[in-house]
Amino acid sequence: MLSRLRDWAYTFSLGTAPDDPPLNNSKEPLTNAPTKEEVIHLDKPVLGQRTPFHERGASSDCCLECCGTPRCMTCCKYTSYTLAVTLGWFIVWNLLKIPYYAQDLMTNVTYDTEACSVDPVPRECYGFEFQANLGAWVGWRSYKLFASPANFLAPHAMMGCLLEAFFIVALVGGWGVVRKLSYAMLPLAFVFGLHVLPAENGFPSREAGVPANLFCVIVMWLAVGVGAAGLLGPRRYPQLRPKGDMALYWAWVVIACDANLAPVAEWGLILAFGGASSPDGEQPLPQSGHDRLSSVPDGLGWTFTWLALLGGLAYFAHFGLLLSPETARRLDEATAPASEKVEAALAPAREKLAALLAPLKEKLDELVAKMRPAKTAATPTEQSPILQPAKA
Repeated sequence: MLSRLRDWAYTFSLGTAPDDPPLNNSKEPLTNAPTKEEVIHLDKPVLGQRTPFHERGASSDCCLECCGTPRCMTCCKYTSYTLAVTLGWFIVWNLLKIPYYAQDLMTNVTYDTEACSVDPVPRECYGFEFQANLGAWVGWRSYKLFASPANFLAPHAMMGCLLEAFFIVALVGGWGVVRKLSYAMLPLAFVFGLHVLPAENGFPSREAGVPANLFCVIVMWLAVGVGAAGLLGPRRYPQLRPKGDMALYWAWVVIACDANLAPVAEWGLILAFGGASSPDGEQPLPQSGHDRLSSVPDGLGWTFTWLALLGGLAYFAHFGLLLSPETARRLDEATAPASEKVEAALAPAREKLAALLAPLKEKLDELVAKMRPAKTAATPTEQSPILQPAKA
């Protein structure tokens, strides 16, 4: 069991594995193509050489596609690093806001007219607003929020930080790590969109009068579906690997752009407004305290938030790499009985699932067979000169 975790961590960190070799679907051998390590680390740019998509590094795609010159390679590399630093700043800013979501600010349910009639008005009378950390530091005022801080804002910010961490690792590590990251990033993106639904009528949908949040969730879910197809499809049908990689690449791009709309908009609000007063007035929004998540105990939201943080730290720590082969072997032997029991318990469920999916698998096989071009025997003139008989 632990040896599998160690192997998984190894493939995550290096982006390569014995069972996941780079494919070459071109009809001609890529004799001058750069190796996977050269592409990912940008050590030896190859001038004017086009490389199959699935062998490129994520930060060098535009370089190998356009000019491939050392200047272009350097430009693209530092563009990726600049984006990574920007996303890292978004992570820091979101983490700074999470402690202030524990403030006991008033809602429409708990608003006390008598306590808020004094001058100056206590800050808790305003309710929750954007940039809770700036509000606590310098009294910054902005648009108001009505969703539960403990059950929505804190988990939302933490999951956003984890998504940003995935994007940073992909930008720095290149295409070689994207497929490994996708097994965790795509489910997280789906849960992230699902968590937005209870508050989808909040800002900016409330101000714009259109379901902007719902639209962003639908776009993210569509990208997750496309990415999952690109990730899992080639495992069953290797000939679909290039198209699957292209689908997975654009799924990452769409999810990254979708998830970063909120941080970019937040900093736009910070720069656009002076922060002296709130456009939504001096009292909490009428919807605050009445949303779906406000009826859930706050402890549930905080538990999810800190478990998400711990899970993310464990994932990115590559804990399997910290185990020496000898230690991993001993621990694997010690946990072998438990592993066998788990495998035996899961066997009936796997058999039922396989039987349930068998008709769908047959239909998919038939569809792929129809899409696959029929093989025809080549005429002597179409054969390679090497295979043709020598002329007398």
